Amino acid sequence: MKFVFYDGIKRLLIIIGVVVLVGLIIGWKRSSLQPYRRGLIILLASSVFVPLIVGSLKAVTNMPCPKNVEIFGGTYPHTCVWESYGKRECPKEKQKCWPAGHASGGFALMALVFLFQTRRAKVLAMSSAMVIGWSMGTYKMLIGDHFFSHSVITMILAWLLILLIVRGVDSFIKWKIKSSNVQIA
Repeated sequence: MKFVFYDGIKRLLIIIGVVVLVGLIIGWKRSSLQPYRRGLIILLASSVFVPLIVGSLKAVTNMPCPKNVEIFGGTYPHTCVWESYGKRECPKEKQKCWPAGHASGGFALMALVFLFQTRRAKVLAMSSAMVIGWSMGTYKMLIGDHFFSHSVITMILAWLLILLIVRGVDSFIKWKIKSSNVQIA
């Protein structure tokens, strides 16, 4: 199960990222890829930045995994996000369980929505991203590494980050078009 829902999907996401990067590099000048260039850039940026930002949050939130919380047989008290531990309860090492890092890679694929033009393709892309993200998140919940809320927050955060990336890419494209139309007198 670990290979299917954890290692295998992670490898698939890396392969998708490499294929998108190679596709952008090789097809940059090809007019046949012109309609997909914006979507490919958004997908590549999302594949990098969503897991990077979620992973960075994990490093600072100091949240233990459910299996490590006292009420589930662990040694740490239940805390809320960014809540302080008591002096006697403070973990010796940083806890890195919130938000759901591995599911972030799957949820980053929600950016596929911006690659396709038809409603049917967009629905299929979003559905696929949700299945992949929730498969990874559910696996981690079943082994005690995350609560349901960890994956929900990761999904919402991924979507917000993707929307910021879309805005940034669109702003850059508008700026590039505007600057290329400026004529020197």
